[in-house]
Amino acid sequence: MDGGTGTLLKHSGAHLSHTEYTTLWSAAPLTDPSRHHHVVSAHTKFIQAGANMITSNTYACTLDMLSKAYPNMSLKELTQKRNELAKTAMLLAKEAVDTSKADVKILASIPPLSVSYRPDLVKENDGLIEEYSGLIETISPYADVLLCETMSSLVEAKVAVNAAKEFGGGVDVWCSYTVDESGDVRDGTEIVEAVKALNIDAALINCGTPEACLIALKKLNVAGVTEEMDVGVLPNGYVPIDASTFTLRPGDSTASEDEGSVKPKEIIGRRKEISDNALAFVDVFKEYAENGAKMVGGCCDVMPEHIRAFRIAREGFEKKKVA
Repeated sequence: MDGGTGTLLKHSGAHLSHTEYTTLWSAAPLTDPSRHHHVVSAHTKFIQAGANMITSNTYACTLDMLSKAYPNMSLKELTQKRNELAKTAMLLAKEAVDTSKADVKILASIPPLSVSYRPDLVKENDGLIEEYSGLIETISPYADVLLCETMSSLVEAKVAVNAAKEFGGGVDVWCSYTVDESGDVRDGTEIVEAVKALNIDAALINCGTPEACLIALKKLNVAGVTEEMDVGVLPNGYVPIDASTFTLRPGDSTASEDEGSVKPKEIIGRRKEISDNALAFVDVFKEYAENGAKMVGGCCDVMPEHIRAFRIAREGFEKKKVA
């Protein structure tokens, strides 16, 4: 699988300022046709690194995110803008795949609708259903898989998955939970319970530390979930995130503003020994595979060089097995 498309966009110069980064995040280059090439390039780099699945750049296509960037828009106008940007993101992913001529699946990202990692800020069901249905109807025609990702609560995961099943036109539905250091979902639900509560075609764990993701995977493996369905793991390169104190939301920043800067600042602490080391995930991914994972990739701060290093290492493992 691929890695942190949003992080790669940040490093590629896709944002005009730090303020734009904190208000629109990865959606920023979608708003400007002259910057669409950044999105295609990010997908292409992961494909060239060996990813056989890429995730659409639709994570920031939410009403909550867009309302901070376009405060004077009505709800109807925001919804139209959301649909426009989400469709653009899907077409840019398709452009990257078509140009590569590789056999690559497009996973359409269906994100949490409020702040990442914050189950306490999940909206009421009616609001979730209405917003998810509109997003899913927009992106599903271009998707090989609908990926409900970075779900921090069972409540939101259920609504997202059910909406994907109802409005997704029969496209396969996967769900990925973000986990804390215990290996369980951030709302306190045990990971095995959270996965078994959903009608999904594959289960994933994402945007947790490599260690937390391994704990979650082992729990799923022991419970037999890895035998019942495909399971994937996509860790990030961050220090552990404390959801109870994570306050970043669209329009806010834990870093100081600098309107003159076109390079976004770091918002969450990076583990440089992982993020800056292309080989850091080779043994991690190998251990995931040994514990039942059928798919491996990365989330925030996992770059094409990490994916490439594992692909090369995996080819070496397979050659040894044959020998």
